[in-house]
Amino acid sequence: MTNKINGTLIQDQSIPESALDFDINNPSGFGTLRSFGATGDGITNDTSAVSSAAQAAEEMNIRINGQGKTYLVDSIPDMLLFENASFKIEDIEYPTKDVPNLDLMRITKTMFCSGWSQEMACVYRPFNDDVSEWIIVPFKYGYGDYFNTSRYACTISFDGEGQDWTEPFILLDYHPNPSVYGYSIWAIGIKNRRLVMAVEERNYSDRRLANLYLYDRALDFSIRNTNNGIGVVNGSSIATVTIQGHGLMPGDVLYFSGVSGAGTNGLSGRKTVNSVIDANTITVDKGSASTVTNPNTGGTSWIVGGSFFQQKWRITPMPTFPNAQGNNLTEVHSFANDSTNPQGFWFGYHNGENSPREVGTIYVDNFYGTPTFTKDRIQPDFEPNAGEPSIREDNGTLYMITRGTSATNTEGGCSFNYKDPGGSWIGYQLPGRIHHSSVPFEIHDGMLYIFSSERSENEWPANAPDNRWKPTRPRTFLLTVPLAEARAGNFTNFKQKVIHYGRFTGEAGASGNGVGTTVKTSSAIWYFWGTQDWRLKGQYSIFPNPALPSGVLPWTGWGIQEDLWGARIKLSDRPGVNDYEDRSADNRSLGVVRYENNVLLEAPVDINNGVCFSGRICLKTTPSIVPIVGGVVTLPNDNSSDYLLDTEGLAANDDLDAILPAPGTSFRNGTVITLSAGSSARDITYRHLSNGGNIRTEAQSNVTLPSAQSTICFKYFNGFWNMQYKCTI
Repeated sequence: MTNKINGTLIQDQSIPESALDFDINNPSGFGTLRSFGATGDGITNDTSAVSSAAQAAEEMNIRINGQGKTYLVDSIPDMLLFENASFKIEDIEYPTKDVPNLDLMRITKTMFCSGWSQEMACVYRPFNDDVSEWIIVPFKYGYGDYFNTSRYACTISFDGEGQDWTEPFILLDYHPNPSVYGYSIWAIGIKNRRLVMAVEERNYSDRRLANLYLYDRALDFSIRNTNNGIGVVNGSSIATVTIQGHGLMPGDVLYFSGVSGAGTNGLSGRKTVNSVIDANTITVDKGSASTVTNPNTGGTSWIVGGSFFQQKWRITPMPTFPNAQGNNLTEVHSFANDSTNPQGFWFGYHNGENSPREVGTIYVDNFYGTPTFTKDRIQPDFEPNAGEPSIREDNGTLYMITRGTSATNTEGGCSFNYKDPGGSWIGYQLPGRIHHSSVPFEIHDGMLYIFSSERSENEWPANAPDNRWKPTRPRTFLLTVPLAEARAGNFTNFKQKVIHYGRFTGEAGASGNGVGTTVKTSSAIWYFWGTQDWRLKGQYSIFPNPALPSGVLPWTGWGIQEDLWGARIKLSDRPGVNDYEDRSADNRSLGVVRYENNVLLEAPVDINNGVCFSGRICLKTTPSIVPIVGGVVTLPNDNSSDYLLDTEGLAANDDLDAILPAPGTSFRNGTVITLSAGSSARDITYRHLSNGGNIRTEAQSNVTLPSAQSTICFKYFNGFWNMQYKCTI
C-alpha cells in the first residue's frame, strides 16, 4: 500500500487498506481502532489490533479514534497515538485524555507542606441566589506532616469554576502546647452559613486522640432582604431579625444597611448578635429604644452581611466515644449535612487501628443551642476491614463508603452503605482492589462518582509489596456505578478508570499521596488530593517523631507533600470557562508586587523565626501630627511606627499619660513606636503611670523632651508602653 501525506510517500504492507477509513490527505484526520480489527467490547483481547493501529498512527503522524469504546489489552499502548478510547488491563481502564471530560490543575504553590485535604472541601453559596458558588479547600499546612508541626489553611475559588485560587490563609494555627499536643482535622463542612470542623487534639508522644472539639464559625455572607423581616417593640432596643439559614451565634458581628420603617432607629452599621431564637431568627441590640411596636418592618431593600475574619470560633467539647477496650476514637472523618433538620448534621468516625474496629457516624443536633452528639455504628459485618468513612446525604438518604484496610484481601475491602427509611444500615462490599486509601464520592443524576488514589504505584493488587519508599508514580482513579444498582448490591456496571498519574511519590513511611476530598458544584464534580515529591528526602516518617536535621530549613521541602491538585469532571460546559489556562506569575507566597525599584508587600507579615536585615530600616511615619487631648494620644490605625505629637491647644508644654489605639483596634505585644514633638516650640513630659495611664518610663520618673529634635521610643507589652530609649537634643 502506498499513500501520500503532505508530499511524503508512505509504504507499509503491514497496514491493511481497510484501516484507513479517513481522508488520507488530511493529516489531522482519524482512523478507527475497529477498522484494524479491534472489537472494543472490553472482553475480547484486542492487543494485536491496537498494536497495528499504534504502528500506523506513529508512522503517519495521526491519532486513531477509538469511537468511545473500551479495548482489552495486555499492556498500555502509547496513549498519545489514540483519541476517544479506553484501554483495559484486567479490571482497570486507562482512558485517553479526552474521555472523562476532565480537567487537571494545580491549586497551591507554597513554601510549606501543603496536603492532606482529606474530606475537608466544601461548596458555599454566600448570597441569596443560586449562581454564586465558592469552592473552599482546607488542607494541612506547615513544616511537615507531624501533628505538632502542622497548622490548617485553606484556599478558595470564588468563581466556583477553579479559574483562580486564593493564596492560603490560616484556619487553625499551630497548637499552643506543641511539646504535648498537636491538631488533626479530617472533617469539615458547612451548616447553613457556618463553617464546621471536628478538631482532634492528639498526643505528640503516641499520636492518639486525647480530646475532641466542635469548631464552628460564621462565613462571609451578604443578603438583600425584600420583605421586611424585622420586629421591634415599643420601649425596647432589641430587634428580632429574620434571616433564612443565618448560621449565626451570639456575639457574631453583622453589618446592616438600608433598613427603614418606624422603630428601626439605630439598626445601621456594625452590630452583634444578641441571641439566637432558631435557625432563621436572631435578635440584635439596636442601641436605642423603639418608639413603636411593629412585628414586621425594615423595608423592602435592606442588606445584612458579615465577614469570616471578624468572627470567632465557637468551640464545644465533644465526647471521645471510647470503645469497649476504653480507647478513644481513632479519627473523626467526613461531614454530611442533614437537609431535613436545620440544626443537624453528621460526622463519620472509626475506632481502632486493628480489630476490633468500630465504624459509623456521630449525629450532631441542637446546633444553635448546646449541641448534642449521638454515635451510630454500621452493620458489624464490614467493621473489621473498614476505616475512614466518607459520608454524603442525597435526597434525604445518608450514604457511606469506607476505606478498605487489608492489603491481603483480593477485593480490597471497601464497602458501600446506606441507611434505609427505618434507620438500619444496608451495605455491600465494593468490587475492585481498593485499599489503604480514602474513597470520597459524590452522587449526581443517579450515578455514584467515587475517587481514590494509591499511595504508591500498583499497590492495590492483593499482597502487593509496600513501595512507598521507592520513587513511583501512583495512580488516581475514578470509579463509577449507577446508584440504584449499588443500592441493590449489583455491581455489574462498576467501572474503574485511571484519570491521573502522580507526579512523584516515594521515600515516605506514611505517604499522604491521595487522601483526597470531593465536592459537587452546579457545573462540575471536583476531586482534590495531594502529591509528594520523592526527590525531597524523608522527614515524613511517623516513628521516631520527626526532627529536622541540623542546618535544614523547613521551607525548602523535606520529604513533604508538594502541593494540592484538582480534577474537575464537567457536568456542563460554559464557553470561556472550561478551556481556561492559568499562565500567571506565581507571586502569591507573600502577596508581592513591584513598586518602582522596590518589592511591595501588600499585607502585614508575621515572621516566627526571626529576621536579619542587610540594609537600613526606615520606619513608616504618620502623615499628620497627632494631638494630645486630656493627657491622652490616640494613634491612628495606619500601621505607622513613627509619630509626631502636638500639645493640646498648641500650648508651650503638655503632659502625656496614656497612648491608646484607634477605636475598634488593639495593640499587639512587641509593637514598637517612636514619638517626637511636632514643633520646636513644644515641650512634652511623658509621665510614669500617672492618672491611670499606661506609660512606663526609665527609673519610674517623668521624662521631659524639649523641641522637635528629641525622640523617645516605647515598646508595648500586656497593656503598657515601656520606654526603651530617649534621645534629647
